[in-house]
Amino acid sequence: MKYNRLLLVNLVLLVLVAAGAFELRRQIIAAGERYQILTPDQEPKKVPQFSAGRERSRVLAADHLPIAGRLLFSQDRNPVIEVEAPSEPAPLQRPALPKLVGIMELGSSLVALMAPDAATLARPVETGESVGDFVFLGTEGEKILLGWNGQTIKADPHELVGGAAQAPPPRARPRSAPAKVAIKVRKSSETPKPAKKPAGLGGPYNIGKSAGAGKYKADPKDKSPAGTTYQGLVKRARRSPFGTYTWWEKAK
Repeated sequence: MKYNRLLLVNLVLLVLVAAGAFELRRQIIAAGERYQILTPDQEPKKVPQFSAGRERSRVLAADHLPIAGRLLFSQDRNPVIEVEAPSEPAPLQRPALPKLVGIMELGSSLVALMAPDAATLARPVETGESVGDFVFLGTEGEKILLGWNGQTIKADPHELVGGAAQAPPPRARPRSAPAKVAIKVRKSSETPKPAKKPAGLGGPYNIGKSAGAGKYKADPKDKSPAGTTYQGLVKRARRSPFGTYTWWEKAK
C-alpha cells in the first residue's frame, strides 16, 4: 500500500514536470515568433560616405568691431531728414494793358480797334475775342471791360495806350526792430563805508574780543608761544584731536 502511494506521487510529479516543460517550450516558440515579426531578416543598409566638412575658423572678438561700431541708436543709422515745406508760387504779375484806338457800334455788336502793345497795328476785336493776354468783354459806361486770369479789369480809355502799367508787386511787411532798452547806471559819489570789525583788545598780538569768564579770542595768525604775557593777559594753548586751540586770559 505504501509503494502504491509513492508510485502515485511520482506519476503526479512526472505529469507536472511534463506540463511545465510543454508550457516552457510553447512560450519559447511564441517569443521567437514575436522576435521574427519585430526584427525581420533584412540586408544591412549601406551607410553613405559623407565628405568631411571644412574646418571652422576661430571666431575673434575683433571680427565684431564693424558691428559694434555701428550702434543701433547712432546718428548714422537714424539721420534727421529735413523735409522742406513747399514754397508758395509767386503771384502772377499782370501784363501791360493793350492799346485802344477806338470803339465802333455796328448795329447790335460792339467792335473795338485794339492792339496787344503800342508797336502793333490795331485790328477790330469783337466782344469775347482776345487781344494779347486779355479778352475784350465790352464796356460799362466810360470804362472798358477786360478779362485776365479770371478777373475783370475796368480800365479808363486813357490807360489803354499799350504801356507797361502793371499791378505793383505785393510789398513785404517790414519787420519791427527789437525795442532797445536803455539801462542807466547810477554812479554813487559816496565811498562805501568799511565794515566794522568786532571790538577787541588788538595790540601786537591782535587779541580778539572777550569770550566771557575773563577769556579773549586769540588770532589764528599769531605764532607766539603759549605763556606769552601782554597787559595782564597770558596766552594759553590746549591740544585736541582737531588741532591746537589758543586763547588769552587774565593772569592769576
